[in-house]
Amino acid sequence: MRFNSMKIFWKKMSADQKLSAINSSEETIAQGSEDDERLWKPTKRQWFAILVPSFAVFAVSLDSTILTVALPTIAESLSAKTFQSFWIVEAYLLASAVVQSSVASIAEFAGPRVTFITAMILFMVGSIICCTASNISHMIVGRTIQGLGGGGILSVNLIILTDIVPLRQRPRYLGLIQLINSVAINLGPIIGGFLVKISWRWIFYINFPFCGLGLITVPFALRSFAPRTEIFRNLKKVDWIGSLVFAAGTATLLVGISWGGVEYKWDSMATLLCLCVGTAAIFMSALYERYSTSIPFLRFSLFRNGAAIAAYLCTLLQSLTLFATSYFLILYLLTVKLYTPLLSGVVFLAYGLAVVPVSAFTGHMITSIGSYRWAIIWGWVIHSAGVGGLMTLTASTYVPGMLFLLVIAGTGQGLLFISHQAACQALCLPCDSAYASSMFSFVRSLGFCFGITIGGTAFQNFLSQALQNVGVSSNSGKAFETFYLALHAMPEGLKKEQLIIIFTTAFRHLWAVVCATSCVGLVLGLFLISDDGLRSKR
Repeated sequence: MRFNSMKIFWKKMSADQKLSAINSSEETIAQGSEDDERLWKPTKRQWFAILVPSFAVFAVSLDSTILTVALPTIAESLSAKTFQSFWIVEAYLLASAVVQSSVASIAEFAGPRVTFITAMILFMVGSIICCTASNISHMIVGRTIQGLGGGGILSVNLIILTDIVPLRQRPRYLGLIQLINSVAINLGPIIGGFLVKISWRWIFYINFPFCGLGLITVPFALRSFAPRTEIFRNLKKVDWIGSLVFAAGTATLLVGISWGGVEYKWDSMATLLCLCVGTAAIFMSALYERYSTSIPFLRFSLFRNGAAIAAYLCTLLQSLTLFATSYFLILYLLTVKLYTPLLSGVVFLAYGLAVVPVSAFTGHMITSIGSYRWAIIWGWVIHSAGVGGLMTLTASTYVPGMLFLLVIAGTGQGLLFISHQAACQALCLPCDSAYASSMFSFVRSLGFCFGITIGGTAFQNFLSQALQNVGVSSNSGKAFETFYLALHAMPEGLKKEQLIIIFTTAFRHLWAVVCATSCVGLVLGLFLISDDGLRSKR
């Protein structure tokens, strides 16, 4: 009887009244969903699935910076030639970046658990090869395999978090994972400086406990992520052709950039061939993904508007500036301040310790406020000011003043760490959340590669020319990672002072490039990234 009376009442309503009633119902449902997300808390099983993979994430993050202070010692031990030592770092970053472009597609069909375990095995195998390396080629192969595993671990970890945590709560838990990530990155130089006194091989031995613990616990923690159908049948659905062409193109392009002006001239056949072939391969893979495959690994819907594109570009620039600053800051402390590896790692903490708490606080605030744009804008402003201040550093800079500048730059990076990730998640379609996490991880790793490649190329070009002008072989500039050992052993005198001044000027030019890059990120964040809000998405 009541149902019939409701039908009669509905028929008597005007079209505007019906529309108003529908909109009111939708708003009530949306509000209820948003309230549910605000009150959401993970279960014990979900906490287990979030925290257990963090052991492997810690090892991977530690590995990304632990080599910075030990690289000269490793290069000397393996008799690495001028440019080969550069690839000990670059091979890892390059492999890590290219694999992350297709991890989301593999995890969708094979399942996150299988993909994560496979990545851990690759990382462990790469560590074994590295710690037993007897020459530079052996080391580069091991670092490449390590990078493939490390990239898979970082990307799948974000996919798991995205699958468990609602959008509104996601920045808070991303902040927790980022806290673990940041602690490992900051401890890396200190642990590396300590272990290199024993043996540089311990830098890779230290990965085994984390990987072993992960291989034991992850299969149980990720039981709910096991694939429901046959794995090998699912893997046939992965777009292997597009993934491999895109990965090969990205790797070739980065090799060309790293060669330019250092290993070969910019207008040489080798450099131009890598740049052209890499660009063409990336373009062809994009066309293939757009028109020739039914299940593309590259989701063009992730770049559906200018704000989304700007968010990924800002992620690239932020990662570039972060790794360029971190990597070359250690070298500045070694070559200009003439600190030991261990002391350089301790001083680096001023930069890193600012990133850790600010990053965690930013994730909490974004979740509470429901907005991320404020963190992006202020992050770029503060970071630009801090990096700009680094241009004033010299060999005689007052230490407290230097530490203050490092804290300022680190605070800016802490604000940017989570805010860009929140923006990429909020600006994507609900069905693309996992792919957005994987794309964010890929773009971030690509930025790390560019930070070393572009920063290293610019620094080496200027340093080589400046050294040649004072009668020192330009090869010293190309192998600046190992040249610091000769600089430390050099007796005090005019020539040593002159070399330190040349290094100081080279670093000043590098900080100018990083500061300009940071300002570009500020312009993108200020004018292109919209604050979509952490709306309720299912």
